Amino acid sequence: MMKLYKNIVVCLLAVCFAFALTACNNSESDEFTSLQSFEYHFFPEEYEKEYSEHEKTITLEADTDYQFKVDAACESGTIEISITYENAEETIIVNSSAPCNDKITIPANTTETAYFTISVDSETKGDVVVEVLTR
Repeated sequence: MMKLYKNIVVCLLAVCFAFALTACNNSESDEFTSLQSFEYHFFPEEYEKEYSEHEKTITLEADTDYQFKVDAACESGTIEISITYENAEETIIVNSSAPCNDKITIPANTTETAYFTISVDSETKGDVVVEVLTR
């Protein structure tokens, strides 16, 4: 009788262990991982009109979900960040009273490219960091 209880306990532990492994594996597949990042730092004393707008093109692979994590802050001036993909455009305005910590998600097979345009004025002192995440 004691052997029977031991066998039942061992089987229950094995089943619990299998469920735990399955749960861990599923949660990992839903997480985004960093693919690349780019950043810009702006200072009023380095401002030149011809460099007041910066463009970046990101090529997106099919069957891959993407997320853009945008962190931006200004001590002075204004930063305008435009993200364009497919037929959508999102614009984020950043100034000293409105920092940015946004995530923009693009589902798989939505588009082949995403375009970032970052514009600043002559008084801008601030930073923009964009991290490209995939899953």
